[in-house]
Amino acid sequence: MSSSSILLDPAVTRGAFAILSWYATNIFTVILNKYLFQMISFTFPLTLTAIHMFICSIGSILVLRIFKIVPFVNVPRHNVISHLVPLAAIFCVNIILGNVSLRWIPVSFMQTIKSLVPFFTVLIQGLVLHQYSPRIIYYSLIPVVGGVALASFTELNFEMTGFLTAMFASVTTAVQSIVSGMLLTGSLKLDSVNLVYYMAPISFMMILPMAILAEGTAVSAYEFEAYGSGFVLINLIVSGCVAYLLNICTFFAIKSTTPLTFTVFGNLKVVVVIVVSVLIFRNEITIWNGLGCFIAIVGILWYNSIEYRIKEEKKRLASLNAESNKDMEVSIPLKESVDNDEGIVMSVVASDDKTI
Repeated sequence: MSSSSILLDPAVTRGAFAILSWYATNIFTVILNKYLFQMISFTFPLTLTAIHMFICSIGSILVLRIFKIVPFVNVPRHNVISHLVPLAAIFCVNIILGNVSLRWIPVSFMQTIKSLVPFFTVLIQGLVLHQYSPRIIYYSLIPVVGGVALASFTELNFEMTGFLTAMFASVTTAVQSIVSGMLLTGSLKLDSVNLVYYMAPISFMMILPMAILAEGTAVSAYEFEAYGSGFVLINLIVSGCVAYLLNICTFFAIKSTTPLTFTVFGNLKVVVVIVVSVLIFRNEITIWNGLGCFIAIVGILWYNSIEYRIKEEKKRLASLNAESNKDMEVSIPLKESVDNDEGIVMSVVASDDKTI
């Protein structure tokens, strides 16, 4: 197949558009939030998060129930209470911490710290759940931790509040990922759009009282006229709308691409966000700071490539086992050979240091 025919393939075109939309909404969300905090001094992360959750709630109703752009998944009320409310609480804390960190430190530094999410995920799985990964996974996290440490020690705009909240945001992101994997299984395995439909209203009700108590007086005293009341309100609304569109674009990016494509472009997205933020906000980056960021990103690329290969191998083995179970003539020795093969394959994956 020629290159021109590949480019004209509807599936390729759809995938490319989905990835570009995902990039655009992700970058725009982060940059606009930072713009609100830094350029027009709307330094109220709780209020901003509450606005986002309210707009996400409205957007979810429009997309799922009114226009039916994405298929709606009905979750029984008892499952909402037992599974989604706890997850919404973690989600709520995660978003708040992310916005607080963005209030105090540059986007580039925050994105670098967020590279620690896989490290905390593996750490929690091992210490709390006693779920251990192949040794190569732990090796791949060494440059991530080292890179973040180097970037932190050499960050010219270092601020302890922003650093700590970004670290805790990384921990809560890891916890959210683990809890999601435990709670959202079977019929509760929701896509990003349906998940926001259930979690955004719950999160809004959790955040609103905190925002009123912690920031209500300061927000009421904010000089909207100094920047133009309409201008500030439009930016807040657009910020919330783009934050919701990010969930839609993530959904279609996952649906329109392969897991490998989504993983690779997810890694590159971090680089793009950092570069764009530096170009817009002009925050200084030293050679050592940039090197730390680069090392952390390389570690993430290595980690994700290993994770992808392990998941694909598990899928292959599960498929083989399913086919074996259908064959009534499968003998016990054959099953043992499949189990042995799994051990061999995992040891090969664990010893392969090459990245994608």
